[in-house]
Amino acid sequence: MPATADSLHVTTAATVDSIAAATTAAADSVATPAPEITVCGMLLRNHEADAPTSSLASADYTVGTVPYSSGVEAIQRPDSLGVDSGVVSILVVMFLIVTFTFKHFISVYRSLFQDLYMVRKRENAFDEHTAGESTTIMALSFQTALCQAILFFAALNIKTPTAEATTFPMLAGLTAMTLALFIFQLAAFRTIAYAFTEPFLGSQWIKGLKATQALMGFLLLIPALIVLFYPAAAPAMVTLAAIIYVAMRIMLIIKGFRIFYDNFLSLIYFILYLCALEIVPLLILGVGAMKLSTFLQL
Repeated sequence: MPATADSLHVTTAATVDSIAAATTAAADSVATPAPEITVCGMLLRNHEADAPTSSLASADYTVGTVPYSSGVEAIQRPDSLGVDSGVVSILVVMFLIVTFTFKHFISVYRSLFQDLYMVRKRENAFDEHTAGESTTIMALSFQTALCQAILFFAALNIKTPTAEATTFPMLAGLTAMTLALFIFQLAAFRTIAYAFTEPFLGSQWIKGLKATQALMGFLLLIPALIVLFYPAAAPAMVTLAAIIYVAMRIMLIIKGFRIFYDNFLSLIYFILYLCALEIVPLLILGVGAMKLSTFLQL
């Protein structure tokens, strides 16, 4: 019996020690936090409900190479005058010339608007015309010729696009043609004024031509720049430029009519002038531009 009691006591003590050890281990495990589980962000967007459940449903999913991983197909950049370095260089030179000649901006434009519509029987004693004004008119006339060439190029390029290699030669040729048209009209106006009217009235008519050419240099500048860098706007800008040109020439024609009209016979002469100096030169310019375009395309 005593031996049995001792063994029972030893067993009970061992059991108590094991329970205490287990309790201590459990307390340690509770006190120590478990490491946080991190999940990839892409895995959060994967849902089992989105997976195809049949072979028919797999047609809605991309199999193989994903299209965006191979990039976007390149689109050829459209040819335009704005990407030609030669054209841009000419524009910069033109702006510099016009800027350096603008020392008397307000007086020059006041005289241009007066020369456009005013007809006087005698010269005003307070009128002043300087060499700087003549230089400004020449610079603006060159600007008008260049803007007309750009718009003419855009009009030809609407139906038959011009090759990139011929862009600069085409524009240079059109600029030379528009300048030649202005010089021809200036010489013809001087001849007609000398033959059919007094010198002072004839000089007013010639000044009207110069004023028309100079003012169009500013009115056509915005449409020309838009066409230069946004070729898609060419139809609207060419139409606007045509309206501006016709309006300015109508004002010049009205001034010429006030100077030259005396009787019915002078009206016949005036109609001949319209055909010879206003209509036929434009037709020749259009035909010449198309011939030049065809020649450069060969």
